Amino acid sequence: MVVHVPSVEVIAFIAVALLAGGLTMGGVTLVYFLDKWRVEPPAPPAHQAAAARRASPFDEAA
Repeated sequence: MVVHVPSVEVIAFIAVALLAGGLTMGGVTLVYFLDKWRVEPPAPPAHQAAAARRASPFDEAA
């Protein structure tokens, strides 16, 4: 049984292609989430949201 070992150039090409693809997908993912975060800021904590929904004294007086 003969085992064919790929050349160093083939191994290097595959390694560089995997690295470039990983960096590209990482960059795309980073830009996607940064853009999403800019458009939709994170929700405030629950206690702040409840306080914001509570009526102000001016609303209660009206």
